[in-house]
Amino acid sequence: SAEKHYRKTIKLKPGHALAQFNLGFVLTLKERFIEAARHYKLAYDADPEFTNALSQYWHMQMKTCNWSDYASLEYALTSKLIPLALQAKPGSAGFRQVFSPFTLINVQDNPQHARLIAEDFINIVARNNSTGLRLYTGKENKSLHAPVSIAFLSTDFRAHPTSFLIVELFEIIDKHKFDVHIVSIGEDDKSGLRARIKASGCHFHDFKTLADLEIAQNIASLGIDILVDLNGLTTGARPDILAFRPAPLQINYLAYPGTMGADFIDYIIADKFVLPASLQDDFTEEIMYMPGCYQVNDRHPHLSSTTPTRSECGLPETGYVLCCFNSNYKITPAIFSIWMEVLAEFPDSVLWLLKSNAEAMENLRESATNSGIDPDRLVFADVQPIDEHLSRIGHADLFLDTHPCVAHTTASDALRSAVPIVTLAGRGFPSRVCGSLLTNVGLSELITYDYEQYKLLVVTLLRNPEQLAHLRKQLEDTVGHSVLFDTETFVRGFEQGLQHIATRDRKGLKPETFFVEDLGQAVHSDNQEKGNPQKDIRDQNMNEQPLKINITQIQPENSNYGMLLQEFRETLICAFSLMEFDCSTLENDFIDDGLNIILGAHLLTDEEYNYVPANSVIYNTEQIVPEGIWTAAPFVDFLNRHEIWNISEQSNQVLKGLGVRSLLQHVPVGTVPQLNRIPVADNQNIDILICTPFVPDVSDMVNELTTAGLSVHVLTEVYGQDLDRFIARSKIILWPGQVASCNPSHPWIAYVLSNSKVVVYVASEDDEGQTDLQSLMITTQRDLLVETCGQLAAEDGTRRQLEKLAGETMTGLHQAIYLHQALQTIGGTSANAEPASNPSPLKLNFYAGDGQKNGCINCSTIAGYEADAVIDPSSTDLVNSTLRTASFGQVTLEADQFDEIILDDVLASTHDLISTMTNCLNLLKPGGELKITVPYDLSYAAWENPLNVRAFNERSWDIYTQHYTSLGWVDACFSTSAMDVTFSPLGEELIAKDHPVDAVLTQPRAVDQLQVVLTKCDLSNEASTHQTLPIHNFPVQESASRAA
Repeated sequence: SAEKHYRKTIKLKPGHALAQFNLGFVLTLKERFIEAARHYKLAYDADPEFTNALSQYWHMQMKTCNWSDYASLEYALTSKLIPLALQAKPGSAGFRQVFSPFTLINVQDNPQHARLIAEDFINIVARNNSTGLRLYTGKENKSLHAPVSIAFLSTDFRAHPTSFLIVELFEIIDKHKFDVHIVSIGEDDKSGLRARIKASGCHFHDFKTLADLEIAQNIASLGIDILVDLNGLTTGARPDILAFRPAPLQINYLAYPGTMGADFIDYIIADKFVLPASLQDDFTEEIMYMPGCYQVNDRHPHLSSTTPTRSECGLPETGYVLCCFNSNYKITPAIFSIWMEVLAEFPDSVLWLLKSNAEAMENLRESATNSGIDPDRLVFADVQPIDEHLSRIGHADLFLDTHPCVAHTTASDALRSAVPIVTLAGRGFPSRVCGSLLTNVGLSELITYDYEQYKLLVVTLLRNPEQLAHLRKQLEDTVGHSVLFDTETFVRGFEQGLQHIATRDRKGLKPETFFVEDLGQAVHSDNQEKGNPQKDIRDQNMNEQPLKINITQIQPENSNYGMLLQEFRETLICAFSLMEFDCSTLENDFIDDGLNIILGAHLLTDEEYNYVPANSVIYNTEQIVPEGIWTAAPFVDFLNRHEIWNISEQSNQVLKGLGVRSLLQHVPVGTVPQLNRIPVADNQNIDILICTPFVPDVSDMVNELTTAGLSVHVLTEVYGQDLDRFIARSKIILWPGQVASCNPSHPWIAYVLSNSKVVVYVASEDDEGQTDLQSLMITTQRDLLVETCGQLAAEDGTRRQLEKLAGETMTGLHQAIYLHQALQTIGGTSANAEPASNPSPLKLNFYAGDGQKNGCINCSTIAGYEADAVIDPSSTDLVNSTLRTASFGQVTLEADQFDEIILDDVLASTHDLISTMTNCLNLLKPGGELKITVPYDLSYAAWENPLNVRAFNERSWDIYTQHYTSLGWVDACFSTSAMDVTFSPLGEELIAKDHPVDAVLTQPRAVDQLQVVLTKCDLSNEASTHQTLPIHNFPVQESASRAA
């Protein structure tokens, strides 16, 4: 009847835009997409300001894969209409100026725009029929311990992806703690899935035929504490119901991958991959962060008893089967073009897609033909019941994801069937879901971040069938007990999060973002207790080191060096945040519990090298030349103790030539979206901008340029936003690269290029071709500088094209990609890097005074002598303490760590012999040697040094050690391997005169030292296995000589 009504109106008035639009909407619900598209287009033609009509027309074109006007539509939406809508005041143009947020998730990957569009949509549409009535007034006062009442609202409690995912949650949620209601406002398809939902033990309500207000009133009458909206802003959603505020707490979950932009939605449920901290400001909701993946899954889907053959699926018996079972509207020309390039490279392969509508099939086949691919290599799978569909997925070799709207439920289906997925993660929630799934089955290496990387990974896997088979085997072995499919643990965390939300509300506290894993009382399933080996991207990056990164800026006093790298530090922080690292920045200081990335290491002094922890990477932004600090022996030694990242490959080669053998990586300078922030000035009245902090004296250049009539600005000590304002007003940024210090890959140049500015680079005579960012600059010779700059300043069109090229190219050079690749080799090697040569400390040397030795960690027991540290070896917290050493960087003294410990004149003076010996026992490896040197009891040192409280001869050593045998450190733990003495000059003279040795040993001052070597016994069968021995405090017995 609705269709007839709108057709009647249109017959009377064909230019009735709203009637055309409403008819298009009715036809959309009936899946008559071609007709719907025609009426949406007619609505827009009748009213060019009817932006929602155009966005719906776009969506219909995408549903049918009709890309005939894709480029013009994309340009109209992204360049004109979306900016126009964002500039308008909410509600100012009424319904006509509103975009449907859901139709735009495949247009652009811009979280900031997504929020603004959603807010505008909600402000107009979701309240179009509302009266301002709020059913929940906040006057209810429930006990903190009363059961929490939850309602799940959806149009899709039927054979639908949302229900496929969530059905088991309904079955196993704790119904003693929660009163659970399922509110259906959609069709009853009589499917087995709907029947399973109704049989889950939750209260089921069918309110489909009721109006929005009536549904809201019914929900309010149930006394619901938390209303979970499983529609969001998807097709058919009814946000007006939630606008009436039928529950005190309302949550957006699962179906809609983005913010609803509504003040009546309190929370969104997400995880740290799909919604990193850097995106929180782009969501109006507070965030409930789930551990692992936010997407719930069903462990027990009904599977068909039979598996069809390849031929029964329409697939060839041989060759790769590449698949994508995402909805057609997610396929874009860009991603389809890559698929066709892959098919061209592997002629025996086919692409397996889901059959949705005849128009889409025909359009895709035509696009394949236009790409030079036989359309018969596109195989379309009939839509089948989920059990039959799951039984056939396994015939695919590789799932190729779409972008910017990626696989969600279809990704779960593929991974469950052990089919690896290559995905392209972007900035926004819709583009990051599949990446979260892959992370939680331990396959984050299949996440890419740009089209080039995406294609390269696909081709690499197909060229290496063994690697592809390994991925498949990995999924077969682990996916069943992975975090992603551990529904029991997910639901326990989900319950914990909802309980926390309800408790806060009952205490009168406002909603706030929180992490379920931080709530305590974490629930672990058997899978997790067994040490499930799933790792996310951060674990892999850090090789299981603490997930914390610090960017240390070396900033000498009275230096502006840190200001020169201000934008680069911001870039790194944003990139690490995108990768979900806890990232901080410090000046001239380091952290001990993470990875330090050091900027400006060449500014350290020789003494300061010793304070740089071993857990540090030197990120060099300078153009390295074989002179000055770079050739200084102490600095080269320092570089050899740390991994080094250089922004140019040339610098790596120079360091190799200087004898640096640590891990060297080329980690270029990229960009992040957050730093594309310099606005376009209305009046560009500066022809050429030169910033003197970055470059040396350029007075000759300035004179020549100004003489030619060009407006030149030279800035000194201007940074940050102040400098940005000058950049915005400038046509050209000049970079005089003929000076060695003007590195063509300098981070500041990357920042300028990413903001779509033209950079002129003055090449030196010995420049060896273009590298890194230099290829994005206009390179000129010194004698052509004036001519080049004059033409660019005068020709606006040429300059605009160059600006566009620079900005677009830099967008693809994402800093997070470079960092992700670099972090893969922390502590290891890569194809383009040399192995790190940081030695491992195997010897620990304690001495009283001046006794340092090469190859050891040198620890003096007396201050004022050269040493790595001044330490009391009897300290009760010596084991597991951390030292910063000159030769080994930061070292933690751990049990069973050392091959050899030296106590040189230490036992003579220590006041706690037992603790000293116990520490040595714990630090030594089994079989390790403890080398003790003590004063001989008739020596000069024994009698004259007031610090010595004990001395020994061979017999007294035996007596002394026997006394302590029962205390656990002699005989039971050590065996005596050797015992010897050193003679004084007097003793050597007596020996030379053939005096008997026994007589010389009794001669006062003839013997200097007793030397004993103890070997640590293998304690593997003792009760102390795997733990350090406790330290006991016993009274000190003085030496026999002093007692006498």
